Amino acid sequence: DVSAIQKQFSQKKYNTRFISVTIGIKTSNGQIIYLEGIRPVHPFKTGQRISQGDTIGHIGFLFQKISIPTISISVVKDGQASDPMSPFGLKTTFHPIIEKNVISLSKSEAVEDYDYLISTLNEIYPGLYDFCTTQQWDSIINNLRERIQERILYRDFFTLLQELISFQRDNHLVISTIPKSKYNASNFKLHDAAFGLLNDSLIITRTMPEYDSYWGKHIMSINGITEDSVIRLMRSHNFSTTDGLVKSTPSYNLTLFGFNYLKYDEKTDHFDLLLDDGTHIGYSIVQNQNKGKQVCKSYSQNWFSHFFWNNDLSMNLLNDTTAYLGINSFELNELEIDSISHFLQLLNRKSIPNLIIDVRNNDGGNSETEGELFSYFADEPFTLFESKYVNKQKDFGFLNHCLNLPQDIELFLEYHPLENKGYVFDNPETIYPDAFTHYGGQVYVLTDHRTLSAAATFAYHFKKYHKGYIVGRETGSSITQMNAEKFANILLPNSNIEICVPMVKIYLDKDNIITPYGRGVLPDYEIPLDLDELSSGNPDKIIRECLEIIGNQNHIK
Repeated sequence: DVSAIQKQFSQKKYNTRFISVTIGIKTSNGQIIYLEGIRPVHPFKTGQRISQGDTIGHIGFLFQKISIPTISISVVKDGQASDPMSPFGLKTTFHPIIEKNVISLSKSEAVEDYDYLISTLNEIYPGLYDFCTTQQWDSIINNLRERIQERILYRDFFTLLQELISFQRDNHLVISTIPKSKYNASNFKLHDAAFGLLNDSLIITRTMPEYDSYWGKHIMSINGITEDSVIRLMRSHNFSTTDGLVKSTPSYNLTLFGFNYLKYDEKTDHFDLLLDDGTHIGYSIVQNQNKGKQVCKSYSQNWFSHFFWNNDLSMNLLNDTTAYLGINSFELNELEIDSISHFLQLLNRKSIPNLIIDVRNNDGGNSETEGELFSYFADEPFTLFESKYVNKQKDFGFLNHCLNLPQDIELFLEYHPLENKGYVFDNPETIYPDAFTHYGGQVYVLTDHRTLSAAATFAYHFKKYHKGYIVGRETGSSITQMNAEKFANILLPNSNIEICVPMVKIYLDKDNIITPYGRGVLPDYEIPLDLDELSSGNPDKIIRECLEIIGNQNHIK
């Protein structure tokens, strides 16, 4: 209500006619049109659908130097600014940002980018020594710097930065830039008999059709290297997506993509596999574009469909006693949150005693959304975290190449200084149970290596407050602390590589009461990945086994 806000600020000697709101409209082609300066005709909720011809508001005053009613229009598509005049077919002066096409860098350019990133991490990144010592960090910095030659290819410099970032073991600290050539699907090399690690054995886990009879077979050696030696080589790999000391992520990668981590000779394109029955399999890996074959079920993308392409929400009754709520993101709009509340109220009216909440393949999102959803299950007041920590509040020396924060910004003013270094906020908001929606039945939360960030903390709160059982696999995000708030998007000046750096460390289980240091939320009922799950191409094995747990009340702890 703009008029109510204007009335509130009129007492503070503000020129209230310039108070307005911004409305974002997402179109069918994926664009988001932001209209700033609108006075809405009525309250809107995020996610609310509007149609052509609907009146959404009136134009008001926006800029003090413009004496007539004005609106500001901006358009974003795929995270990039687009021509704001395009929706109206008007002449424009908009010039799109042309991405710098960097092929290689001189040593001085690469070192400048590299040292700038190191300095930025030292200044603003709060998790620098969460999982390494000062000596280890200094050693990796120096070793990688020595690899920068007089001229370094862009892709090699990108790989070098990946190694540096992955050493921090933080899946919130990421390189945002994705070089197209590196991830071109046509360059992806396929194995006829792809192998991985399963139950501490080397197993053929996926195959091309003509090798299907070898699927699930035990491998004794690869190119003359014994199984034990191959496994040691594979396990020595530093997984860039591993958070903290989480084990579920490397376990998944070694099972499905173990062949990618056999780095004894990167030029090797021929593989000779000796199976435990004495059979030899020989094949050469080739690029996907030259394969010209249909992949078989255990190698198909169907197996991954659950993990990457489901809708954000799924709600239904599985049987007379169990309901299912699938949440693939905590970036939910208000209508979606309302729909979850209505669904839980329906379960209460129908007296459905069991609810499965599926947060597999959930990258996280808004912590406020996570708190609101957990309030539907909580029996007592709760907080989302114990405390938060940052390195600095102001006088930033290395934000001059930051895309989203000015260098002279002052942040975290509600934090108070610590005696040695940094600032802390230790007065988290208390959230109260939602008595109107409250679901009191038994809850089972499904998790796996793709349960990240706010999705992991959502599962953590069920465990901390004894509101449900965790079923499946360890979450992909470490839960002791999480560097996951207020991100600085740093653009390295010479390579044009963008790094997303979290500035806030969030402590959830500082004393490791619920979870061992560096680990994710551990399941009460672990369901390991196995050949049965791979062969069926059906990711609902965890749901099936969860239903068995529910049906057999004698197994409930």
